[in-house]
Order: sequence, then structure tokens, then C-alpha cells
Amino acid sequence: MKYRSHLNISLALALGLTSSLVSAQSANPPAEELINLLVSEQGVYEITHQDLLDLGLDISGQSLSSLSLFNREQQVAIELQGSTQNQTVFGDGAYIRFIGDGLESLYTDNNVYTLRLDALPKKRIQPETLPILNTVPFAQSYLETKSYAPQNGYTFASPNKQDPWHADRVLALRQPASKTVSLELENFVPGGNTGSVNPSLKAEVWGGTDLPGSADDHHVRFKLNSQTVMDNTFDGFSRKVMQAEVSNLRAGANQIRMELPLDQGYDFEAVNINSVELSYPRAFVAQDGALNFDSFARKFQIRGFASDDIRVYRQDANNEVTVIENAAVSGRCTEDAPRCRVRFGGHGSLSHYHAVTSNGVKTPEFEYVALPEDIRSGSAEYLIITHPDFIADQGEQDLLGELANSLQSQFSSVDIVNVEQIYAQFGGHIFDPAAIQQYIKFAHNNRNTQVVLLVGGDIYDYKGFQNSDARSFIPSIYVPTGEVINFAPVDAKYVDFDDDNVPNLPIGRLPVRSMQELSVLLDKRTAYINRDYRDEALFVAGEFDILRQYSFKLDALNMQQTYLDDWAVENVFLDDVSTSAARSEIIQAINSGVSLTSFFGHSSTNQWTFNGLFNGSDAANLSNQGKPTVVTQWGCWNTYYVNPNEDSMGHRFLMEGDRGAVAVMGATTLTSATNEQLLARYVYEQLSQGKTLGQSITLGKQEFARVRPDALDVLLGWTLLGFPELVLQ
Repeated sequence: MKYRSHLNISLALALGLTSSLVSAQSANPPAEELINLLVSEQGVYEITHQDLLDLGLDISGQSLSSLSLFNREQQVAIELQGSTQNQTVFGDGAYIRFIGDGLESLYTDNNVYTLRLDALPKKRIQPETLPILNTVPFAQSYLETKSYAPQNGYTFASPNKQDPWHADRVLALRQPASKTVSLELENFVPGGNTGSVNPSLKAEVWGGTDLPGSADDHHVRFKLNSQTVMDNTFDGFSRKVMQAEVSNLRAGANQIRMELPLDQGYDFEAVNINSVELSYPRAFVAQDGALNFDSFARKFQIRGFASDDIRVYRQDANNEVTVIENAAVSGRCTEDAPRCRVRFGGHGSLSHYHAVTSNGVKTPEFEYVALPEDIRSGSAEYLIITHPDFIADQGEQDLLGELANSLQSQFSSVDIVNVEQIYAQFGGHIFDPAAIQQYIKFAHNNRNTQVVLLVGGDIYDYKGFQNSDARSFIPSIYVPTGEVINFAPVDAKYVDFDDDNVPNLPIGRLPVRSMQELSVLLDKRTAYINRDYRDEALFVAGEFDILRQYSFKLDALNMQQTYLDDWAVENVFLDDVSTSAARSEIIQAINSGVSLTSFFGHSSTNQWTFNGLFNGSDAANLSNQGKPTVVTQWGCWNTYYVNPNEDSMGHRFLMEGDRGAVAVMGATTLTSATNEQLLARYVYEQLSQGKTLGQSITLGKQEFARVRPDALDVLLGWTLLGFPELVLQ
């Protein structure tokens, strides 16, 4: 049995501390949340009295009429079996059944169903009788789909804006290339009648190259069992969904081959395979004690069950669930000879049917419900949202509590909110940033929230496809920020209350992954506030861009002369010195102590300039202990904090002990130099007037949006990793 432990339920029940929800109607008493049920795939789920006892949750004797199940605040119909001693109460032999479904989300496969005790009217699975008509033949087959869609690769440029993961990348370099996959069709019915939908092959592919020239970049051909069934061309970084009816299926293994003929006049091309699906007529044969399918038919017979305790449920287009009471079971069966079968009538409209034995029902993963906390009342001018890993247990040093105390001199009220409480109260317990976004807007409207700090790092690999050890503490919102980038992590959307892509409040993130990292950042915050090297800055610029005729040196000089003319500024420009000499000067300047370090130029996630002027290793090996700097990076990708396999420049400046930076500002995406140059003017103007880092970014973006409202690369992608309340002057 799988479960996640947050709370001793037996103790909570004994003390009357189970999670309570205020009913929408005040006349009803509050509901008590007992347990969360995590479901990742479709099927009939069952929880038994013994399951709950094993979890420490004893609700023996509880009236069945008090039990209800909810999913995202919508009541779900359940089927109840009472105790063997008393059919009206929960006890020995009792169980709860429901039809569950997983989620298709970037963040999780787990849909969360919550078992409650409450006094509201209950939703139950109702019985229905469907005639088994002698004049109607049994349906021969239903349409089953077999898929090839492993999640092997990630691309932030995915043209499928719901899915950044793909199965394979096929590269044709100076010669054709191909990829073959095999899909096994069991219980295949040649010529089977599945209704109005015929067998088909469907594939989704993405262009991986965008080449100059008038011809389409990509020519893709699909063969099924050596016969060409789909042949298309398409261009650029686009998404292509190909589908064709097929007639050459066979029982067992079917070979599907994608070919890149490389005949469009180019030397190379790349195509990503996202998924391949083969839909075929399958006989009504149970698998592992269950079968579920869609059909319009009026009469069914399912064979292959190993026991005769078969129940059939029907789910209509509105997700209303019934149990077919007159389903007829026949045959003798054992585990070794699964010969039992069930016959039942169909509704005639499109319905989803679930036929299942006691061995075929699924058991959900269990998650204890945490005790509720009040996150709705009172003022929270400065709102800290944190993962519970960074909330001190009794006897531990309360790092966030100390931060809150230090902020009291700057803000009238500070509150620390556990993100798990936000998921519970604003997201139906489901792990999703939408709940955080909704809560921040609520806090702004009802708790006077003016500044937000997120405490906890993040990774884009939420389901562990590439790195099962990496963790997301506070998830990010992902949006398109340009023609190519469709999955940029953008905390600015958390505080965009009117969905105009302009932040309404300052927000920062501490991308910490341990208490030790949090402690180091808080110490650097204290050191920066008390520093004696104010009004000292380092400005760094990459080499002149010959292709675009763009001078980063000129940008740097314009900013400092316009907004920091009274500062002591050291300049390191690649137009004037060699790369090695510039690197040495950068390291020496930061080590000596500067309030502000600003870089202008081309960059990637882990280095400045294409020739490696300064990289993450250099940042990690700085020796400015006790003299942290604030970094602004006017280039691409430097604060891309969600890669599970690499730390960004932002991480290396912030997280490598008592050196480096206390805050890093920069892009989590591909950016335009001209957009960054304009935003820099607005941000430096605010910084020079004594505004905080968070205020300077927010006000700067608001001014920028009046001129370039569609420049999402900087409006959304430019991000603060660090404390939004800090000031330069």
C-alpha cells in the first residue's frame, strides 16, 4: 500500500483536529477532510475499512450517509458497502468505490480525491437496468489505442504548448535517417466493427530545424508494416499532426517506421517524435480482472475474467456514473482458467464502460490531510510563500521567522504561508501553480499584500523523467516569451492580476534546496544591508556584435553615466581588453566588494559571452566573503533556475556559500538586446531613486509596457532571484 505521511490521523480524530472546511452554506456544519486519495490513471478505485485502519484512520461505526468524496470542490459519486454486522455503517468488510481519473498536467499525474465527513446531500452511484436485447447482436470489438510516447527529451521551444517533452529526436545529416518503433496489438479483431471510427495511425512530430530556403525544411514519411501510410512536408519549428486510416494491421507486433528522406535540398534536418498512436479493433477480453472502453453499442459480452464477482459501471458524457444492475455473469473460472464472462445491455449513446472484479479494482495512493491553518485572515503586506521543508520544526532555528522579524521595521505586517496549505485551500490539494497564483491575488485583495517572496527552488522535470532525485519546492508558471520559446519559467505571472503580462506587485524567489542554503542567503542579506562599500559598482560588457552591429559597451556606458554618475564605477569591456585579462579584473573587483555588478552582452544559462568571459565556476570560486554583491545580467538565460541537470549563473552566484551575490536579476529566456536595453533604463532609473529591487523591476516593467507591451521576453522573462526588499542606495 502506498501512502504519504503528514499527520497521525487517529490522534487528530481523537483530538477533534481533522481538517475542517467551512460549508458554502453557513447553516451546514463544517466538513471534515479525512484522507486524500491520489489517482494517476483511469479506472474503478476501492478503499476498504482495512485500508483506512492500516493508515491509522478508524471511522468504524460512522454512518454511510455521512461519507462523501470530492475532487477539486466537485462532489464525486461513490458506491458504498456497509459493515458485515450493520449495512448502514462503516466497519469490517465495508468499502468505498468510485471512478477515478488521472491528470494530464505539466506538474503531476496525480488527481486528488478527498474523502470527507459532512452533512451535505451525498452523491451516490445509482443503479440502472439496461435491456439485453435478443434482436441486437453483440458488439464484436471496441477501438483500443496503443501508444509510443516515452518522455525522453525536454525542449523549451516545443511547438506543442501543452507539452515540452518528446520521445525521440531523429537527425538526418547528409543522408536519410529513420526511427522504428513496435506496438503490440493483443486480442486484435481483423475487420472488427467498432462503430463509425476506423483503425488509424496517428503521429505528432515537431520540426527541430528552421533552415533558410523556399522549400519546406522537413519531409516525413511513416510506414506501417513496410507500407507507406503517411507522407508530408512541413516547415520550421512547427508542430505537425499526421493521421491516416489503415488496413494492414496484424495481430501481435506492428512495426512503425518514421523516415526522413532528406530530399528537400538541405544537408541536414531534425525532427522530434512526440507520440505515435495506433488505434485498432480489440475483442472484449478482460485484462487483470478489468476492462474499460468507449462505445455506442447496445449489447456487450466480455470474457476472460478469473472470478465471477463482476460489476459493470457506465459513465455518460456528463460523467454521471451508474452501475448496471442486470448484468448477467456466467461460466466457471479460476486464476488459471479465466473463463467467466459478463453480458449486459448498452445505452446506445456514447458511454464509457468499466467492467471489473474485486481483483481488478485499483487502490489509490493515500496522502494524509494536514491540519488546516488560517491563511486568509489578517494583514500580510510582505507575504512569504514557502515549502514546508523551510519551516522550522520545534527546537530548530526558525530562519524564516528571523527574516520576518527583521522585515517588521520595513513592513507593517509579514506572514509566512506553507504552500501545502495553498494547494489544500485554493487548489483541491493538487500540486499546481494555479493555486499559488489564485492565492496571491486573494492576499493582495484581502490581506493588503504588496510584496511576495517565494522560498524554494524549482525544476522543470516535475515527474522525474530525467532526474528522479531533483525536487520542485515551489513550481513555476511557464509561458511563451517569443517566436521560439514556449516554456519559459516566469514568476512575474504570479503577480499579474489582470492577465496583461505586466506584474502588479514586486516578487522575488530564493531558489534554495536546503536549510543550509537558506541560512547562507539570510546571512548574506544581513551582510549586504550592513555593508560599507555603498555606491561602488562593476560594469562588464561583451564584445561588439559585428553581425548585428550592436555595442554592449555603449549600453553599459549610457546606463552608468545617466543613472549612476555619482557612483565609483569600474568598467571591464571586452572591446578594450582580452578575455583572460577581463576575467581577472571581474574577479578582483567583485572580491574587493561592490554593491552592484552589471553585465551587458550575449550569454547562456551558465556563462557570459560566447567565448566564456565569466562562467558559473568563476562565480562559485569568488572570495568576497562578507561582501556580497547584487547582480544584474542583461543577456539571455542567466537566471534559468529550473534545469534539473545544471545550475544557472544565478544559482552559482547565490548558492555557493558565503560569497558571490545576495540577489541576481536576469532573464529566464531568450531575449532581445534592444528590449533589455530599454528595460534597463527604466530599472536603473528606479534603483537610482532609492527604490527596492522588487519595486524597481515592477515599476520599470510597467513603464516599459507602455512602449512595448508585446515584448514578453523581458516583461515576463526578466526575473529576480533574491530578496525584493533590498535597496542599492
